[in-house]
Amino acid sequence: MYFKKLVVLVWAAGLCSAPACAQIKINNFSKALQAAVGRQTALEAAARQAVYHPVFGYVRPLPAVAALELKPVSAFELQPPFDLYEARPVQVAPMLQVADEVRRTEAFVRFEWLLPGQLTQAFYLWRLGHTQFPLVRGGYYDFLVQQAQRVYREHMLPGHLTAVDELPNLLFLKRLADPAFTPLSYAQLLRRTAVYPKHVTLSAYGFPVKTPQADQATLLDTYLMLAHPAAMGTFNNTAEWKSRRHGYRPFVLTKEEQAAAEKLLELRRQAERLPAKATARDLLALAYNRLETHTIPYTQVDEAGAGYKAYPNYRNTRLYHTIKAQLNGQMPLQVYDHGHYTLYNMDTAHLIVLNAVMGGMDIADLDEAARVLQAFEALCAEIRPSDKPNIDHVSVLQKNLRVVFEPLLSFYRQTLSQEGDSPADSHKAWLAQKAWRLLAARPVRSLVGQNWQRH
Repeated sequence: MYFKKLVVLVWAAGLCSAPACAQIKINNFSKALQAAVGRQTALEAAARQAVYHPVFGYVRPLPAVAALELKPVSAFELQPPFDLYEARPVQVAPMLQVADEVRRTEAFVRFEWLLPGQLTQAFYLWRLGHTQFPLVRGGYYDFLVQQAQRVYREHMLPGHLTAVDELPNLLFLKRLADPAFTPLSYAQLLRRTAVYPKHVTLSAYGFPVKTPQADQATLLDTYLMLAHPAAMGTFNNTAEWKSRRHGYRPFVLTKEEQAAAEKLLELRRQAERLPAKATARDLLALAYNRLETHTIPYTQVDEAGAGYKAYPNYRNTRLYHTIKAQLNGQMPLQVYDHGHYTLYNMDTAHLIVLNAVMGGMDIADLDEAARVLQAFEALCAEIRPSDKPNIDHVSVLQKNLRVVFEPLLSFYRQTLSQEGDSPADSHKAWLAQKAWRLLAARPVRSLVGQNWQRH
């Protein structure tokens, strides 16, 4: 480029033969040459100075600190020790542009101002930038661990998970504080994930059983939740997600990492595709894997707290409409054969119960509520009294149904307090009493095994 400009300038200078014209051309040539050389030097200097990394963004130059003579803490370059008393800004996101001052970029925040979501990505980036560094106490690593433990302890109170802000970030933060856990970038995860793993598979009874890849599936779901709030944010079933768009701070990613996350999300969608003619068991498998994806899985109903719903977004899904169509007109039928009753359509009865757990039942529709209670009672009756894993599972279903049926259970408690008064709606009163008997008054162990008793 510089040589071409020089040739053009020399050719232009030769067009004028007059001394005055020649002098003007020489002066112009000198200025143009100096400008061209200056621009080339500046470009070469900038190219040498700016260094881009597909995970960390621009790792050089570090932004200047306005009004402070303190070097910002880069996730890629910092080595301990780290003075906690210095008000130094720490990297909480990739630097997506060559920044000149900290106040002009969102990639650096003073550590005493870190929010839980920012702390999570700050810790994540630092762990990625120091995979070979021995994780010993002291310095910046120790500071991050202490902050992670403090935040987790203050927020993750038993019985109050639905009130936890930034729950997806905190679940990942807990892993980052464990030296045995090795975080990977989204590109690294993509290279290691040929098929998206499943949380559960189904037993012969159709009940969920954890797969060997269950923890990896949970980890990948968390990664994707932090990268794709629009697609995955509905699986954050805390109460906070309703008041704001997603209820948590998603990660800020480089374009390369975002592209890898997009491909991981597509692998997840491929893994949960249903066959054209899905059976009740196919739907059960997908539903249970969806429930396990939530930040508060249905199995943790005791830890959830007020406002808990196993699947808040369920009625807006294709899964709901598919299950609703399949259950239309279906009833949990039992037949008497070879000395004991058998649940003829066990998967259908199971699906009726699970659909209610996920929020697909209208509690005001007493006929539908009665069908769910009948299905739950029949499902329990089919389980052998010695089958502890299945008994444990229907116990979890019972606790979730207790949440769903709370309006009827509350109605039953009110009728008990009305001495001598008969409720106006006798059918509702009878159904409320049955709900109380099956869901509140009796443990599951007293309900199981009825079909295995000889008559």
